[in-house]
This record gives sequence, structure tokens and C-alpha cells, in this order.
Amino acid sequence: MEKKVLASELALAMGVMCNAIAVSLMIKSELGVSTISSVPVVLNEMFAHVTIGSWNFLFQVVLVVVMALITRKFLGYVFSIALALLFGYLLDFFELLFSGIVANIPLRIVFFFTGFFMLSLGISLMLNCRLPALPFDLFVREMSEHFGLTVKQMKTGFDAVCVGLSVVFSLLFLEGIAGVGLGTVFAMLFTGTVTQHFVNRLNSRFVFQKMMTIKERA
Repeated sequence: MEKKVLASELALAMGVMCNAIAVSLMIKSELGVSTISSVPVVLNEMFAHVTIGSWNFLFQVVLVVVMALITRKFLGYVFSIALALLFGYLLDFFELLFSGIVANIPLRIVFFFTGFFMLSLGISLMLNCRLPALPFDLFVREMSEHFGLTVKQMKTGFDAVCVGLSVVFSLLFLEGIAGVGLGTVFAMLFTGTVTQHFVNRLNSRFVFQKMMTIKERA
């Protein structure tokens, strides 16, 4: 089957939007947030005057610093920081948009799994677009390449570290565990696998190219 050309910039925009909606839906489900957002959620519980979007942005900046120290690409992640700032604003927007919805148990389950699959799709789009992506997703891509790991291995390990940090912060500074629930454990175990599936499916159907390259070919 002949592959279709998909603009990398479009894939990136779709990925950012998918991730922002996904995280907001998973927070709204109250079944446990996505693993990578568990740390910002706990920090938001500890310091509620800072929005979840702002904590999300700050956490991603920390990831950029870690990546830069490991890969020595100090100027290569500037655009990713700008994307992280945009993502933070989008996250706060959708958080506000969904705040008026009163969700019963069935709807909460729908919110969680919709968010889970949207998150996996969003991550796979940003992994495949080969452009500077959100630090969350760029971290998985860069570290998997740097250490010779698969996306599944790196994503699952990264998720486990995030959940571990969330539990530690909750136990040390809060009265109970915040943000982490059964849904978070589910996401930690299966996001890497589902993301790898989406990566493979997208690669089998699309060739990701920058818009400038597409225009030149036309």
C-alpha cells in the first residue's frame, strides 16, 4: 500500500491538541491522571495557587534541562520549551472548559479511556513528526535513541519514574496519595505498548515530511 504524505507540522499540532484534551479528560475522570502529568497534579495539590498548566510547563522545563545535560544539545530544545508553554495554556483552557461537567461513574470511565487513547495517539504523532516536540514526548524519543531502547521500553520506564515521584511527593507533603489511581497504574503499564502500536500504524500509512519539502516535491 502506497503511503500518504502527512505534513510534520500538522502532525505536531494534532499531537499537542490531542495531549492537552487527553490530560484534561483524565483529570476530569478522577480515576488517575496520565503518568507524565501525575507529578504536576501532585505539585498543584501542594501549591494550588499555581495552575496545573503552569506546573506542567515547569516540569517539562526540568526535563529539557536533563535532556540537554545528557545529549549536549543545549540549543536544540528552545522550540520545545515554547511548545510546552503553549501546552500549559491549552491544558488550563480545557481544564476550565470541562470544569462544569458533572460526571457519573460510566461517564468518568469514558473520559478516562478516551483520554488514554488520545494521549497515546498524540504521543505517537509527535514521535513520528521528527520535529521538536513537547519535552514529555521529546524526552522519550531522545532518550530511546541515545540509550538504544525501543519507544515502549523508554516510555514505560519514564512513566514508572513519574508515578514513583508522585507517590513520594504525596506521602511526604500531602495527607494521602494525590493524582495517582488505578487509571494511572493502567496508563503506566500500557501507554508504552499502545503508543508503540500507534507509531507502527502511522509509519505504515504515512510519510512525515515538512511542509517546505512537500512544496518542493510538488
